[in-house]
Amino acid sequence: MAHEDGFEVPRTSWFLKLTILAIVVALSAVGTGFAREAVDTLRLAHDAPTFTTTSGTITRASVRSEGRDQVPEVKYEYTIKERVYQGSNRYTASSYRDSKLASRDSARYKVGQELTVYVDARQPERSVLDRDVPLQRAYVRLGYAALFYGIALFSVITYFRSRKKVRVLAYAKHVERERQERLNEERRLRAMQEKT
Repeated sequence: MAHEDGFEVPRTSWFLKLTILAIVVALSAVGTGFAREAVDTLRLAHDAPTFTTTSGTITRASVRSEGRDQVPEVKYEYTIKERVYQGSNRYTASSYRDSKLASRDSARYKVGQELTVYVDARQPERSVLDRDVPLQRAYVRLGYAALFYGIALFSVITYFRSRKKVRVLAYAKHVERERQERLNEERRLRAMQEKT
């Protein structure tokens, strides 16, 4: 886009625009995933005391890695109104740095073991093994969400600030070039006058 004085605003390549957009979308998607999990945990902690009880059966008990943490993973199934539901301790599990502690926690459950499951009567797919839902992991997830959203926002702000800086520098060069051209023209005219 050219201005009246002939200055043309430098354009950003489509590749760079698409790259920035892809980075922002990816960061936002990861942040949204963390935020959704944190909100689900907070809602579960709020609602769990009102859940009704039913019996369930352990289908899996193991330990999974989450970065440097080891998390006991327990899966179970239960039946409500002749329909079988699957559940897990995803929102109530504690995480350990020591794999032995995680294994010991997981070993409390055996495949086929029957136990009490707490179920949301209005949404039977929501269930927990313990009404006391720890919130530490929810707060960590919220922190991660804020971090990824912050990086995405920083990327957008940095992009627009760099575009502004590029325009200012380009305009300064344009003004300097015009000034130099005027000086050269004045020198040329003076030189011609001196000859005559």
